[in-house]
Amino acid sequence: MVVAGEDRNDRIALRVLLEEFCPDMRGRIVEISDPVRLHQATGATLAARAEALAGKVRARATRDDTGVACVFVHEDLDRADGDDYPVIRERVGKALEAALGTAHYVLAVAEIEAWLLLCAEHMER
Repeated sequence: MVVAGEDRNDRIALRVLLEEFCPDMRGRIVEISDPVRLHQATGATLAARAEALAGKVRARATRDDTGVACVFVHEDLDRADGDDYPVIRERVGKALEAALGTAHYVLAVAEIEAWLLLCAEHMER
Protein backbone atom coordinates (compact mmCIF):
# COMPACT_ATOMS: atom_id res chain seq x y z
CA MET A 1 0.00 0.00 0.00
CA VAL A 2 1.27 3.46 -0.88
CA VAL A 3 0.32 6.78 0.73
CA ALA A 4 0.98 10.21 -0.72
CA GLY A 5 0.00 13.65 0.50
CA GLU A 6 0.74 17.34 0.74
CA ASP A 7 3.26 16.94 3.52
CA ARG A 8 4.73 14.54 6.06
CA ASN A 9 1.99 15.19 8.64
CA ASP A 10 -0.72 14.25 6.14
CA ARG A 11 1.07 11.05 5.21
CA ILE A 12 1.61 10.09 8.86
CA ALA A 13 -2.03 10.79 9.70
CA LEU A 14 -3.20 8.68 6.80
CA ARG A 15 -0.78 5.88 7.76
CA VAL A 16 -2.00 5.89 11.39
CA LEU A 17 -5.64 5.74 10.30
CA LEU A 18 -4.99 2.97 7.79
CA GLU A 19 -3.02 0.92 10.32
CA GLU A 20 -5.78 1.41 12.89
CA PHE A 21 -8.46 0.12 10.54
CA CYS A 22 -6.26 -2.41 8.70
CA PRO A 23 -3.81 -3.79 11.31
CA ASP A 24 -2.46 -6.32 8.80
CA MET A 25 -0.97 -3.40 6.87
CA ARG A 26 1.43 -2.39 9.67
CA GLY A 27 4.92 -2.36 8.25
CA ARG A 28 3.62 -2.73 4.68
CA ILE A 29 2.69 0.90 3.96
CA VAL A 30 5.22 3.00 2.06
CA GLU A 31 5.19 6.73 1.42
CA ILE A 32 5.83 8.89 -1.59
CA SER A 33 7.50 11.88 0.05
CA ASP A 34 7.09 14.41 -2.76
CA PRO A 35 4.24 16.88 -2.09
CA VAL A 36 0.97 16.27 -3.91
CA ARG A 37 -0.76 19.25 -5.53
CA LEU A 38 -3.80 18.04 -7.44
CA HIS A 39 -7.05 19.65 -6.29
CA GLN A 40 -6.47 23.02 -8.00
CA ALA A 41 -5.27 21.48 -11.27
CA THR A 42 -7.52 20.72 -14.24
CA GLY A 43 -7.28 19.20 -17.70
CA ALA A 44 -3.83 18.39 -19.04
CA THR A 45 -2.10 19.79 -15.95
CA LEU A 46 -4.06 17.46 -13.65
CA ALA A 47 -3.43 14.49 -15.94
CA ALA A 48 0.30 15.25 -16.02
CA ARG A 49 0.49 15.56 -12.23
CA ALA A 50 -1.43 12.31 -11.76
CA GLU A 51 0.89 10.57 -14.23
CA ALA A 52 3.95 11.95 -12.44
CA LEU A 53 2.65 10.56 -9.15
CA ALA A 54 1.88 7.22 -10.82
CA GLY A 55 5.45 7.09 -12.13
CA LYS A 56 6.78 7.61 -8.59
CA VAL A 57 4.50 4.85 -7.28
CA ARG A 58 5.67 2.43 -9.98
CA ALA A 59 9.32 3.37 -9.38
CA ARG A 60 8.92 2.70 -5.66
CA ALA A 61 7.33 -0.69 -6.36
CA THR A 62 10.18 -1.56 -8.73
CA ARG A 63 12.79 -0.45 -6.19
CA ASP A 64 11.13 -2.56 -3.48
CA ASP A 65 10.62 -5.47 -5.91
CA THR A 66 6.90 -5.65 -5.16
CA GLY A 67 3.50 -4.85 -6.56
CA VAL A 68 1.13 -2.08 -5.53
CA ALA A 69 -2.13 -3.22 -3.98
CA CYS A 70 -3.56 0.21 -3.30
CA VAL A 71 -2.74 3.93 -3.36
CA PHE A 72 -4.19 6.54 -0.99
CA VAL A 73 -3.67 10.21 -1.81
CA HIS A 74 -4.49 12.92 0.73
CA GLU A 75 -4.94 16.66 0.25
CA ASP A 76 -6.51 19.42 2.32
CA LEU A 77 -9.04 21.57 0.50
CA ASP A 78 -7.90 24.47 2.71
CA ARG A 79 -11.30 26.15 2.70
CA ALA A 80 -14.89 25.58 3.70
CA ASP A 81 -16.92 22.84 2.08
CA GLY A 82 -18.98 24.02 -0.88
CA ASP A 83 -20.93 22.87 -3.90
CA ASP A 84 -17.70 22.30 -5.82
CA TYR A 85 -16.27 19.83 -3.25
CA PRO A 86 -17.80 16.71 -4.90
CA VAL A 87 -16.81 18.03 -8.33
CA ILE A 88 -13.18 18.49 -7.29
CA ARG A 89 -13.06 15.13 -5.52
CA GLU A 90 -14.52 13.30 -8.52
CA ARG A 91 -12.28 15.13 -11.03
CA VAL A 92 -9.07 14.30 -9.15
CA GLY A 93 -10.24 10.79 -8.31
CA LYS A 94 -10.85 10.04 -11.99
CA ALA A 95 -7.43 11.41 -12.97
CA LEU A 96 -5.75 9.23 -10.35
CA GLU A 97 -7.69 6.15 -11.44
CA ALA A 98 -6.72 6.81 -15.08
CA ALA A 99 -3.05 7.08 -14.11
CA LEU A 100 -2.88 4.34 -11.49
CA GLY A 101 -5.72 1.97 -12.31
CA THR A 102 -6.89 2.14 -8.71
CA ALA A 103 -6.55 4.91 -6.16
CA HIS A 104 -8.39 6.42 -3.22
CA TYR A 105 -8.45 10.20 -3.08
CA VAL A 106 -8.96 11.72 0.38
CA LEU A 107 -9.90 15.40 0.17
CA ALA A 108 -10.25 16.85 3.67
CA VAL A 109 -12.28 20.05 4.05
CA ALA A 110 -10.04 21.27 6.89
CA GLU A 111 -6.50 20.45 7.89
CA ILE A 112 -6.31 16.76 8.83
CA GLU A 113 -4.56 17.72 12.06
CA ALA A 114 -7.70 19.59 13.19
CA TRP A 115 -9.79 16.46 12.69
CA LEU A 116 -7.31 14.41 14.67
CA LEU A 117 -7.66 16.76 17.64
CA LEU A 118 -11.37 15.93 17.74
CA CYS A 119 -10.65 12.23 18.24
CA ALA A 120 -7.27 12.33 20.00
CA GLU A 121 -8.24 9.53 22.37
CA HIS A 122 -8.17 7.14 19.40
CA MET A 123 -4.78 8.33 18.12
CA GLU A 124 -2.12 7.07 20.50
CA ARG A 125 1.25 7.41 18.76
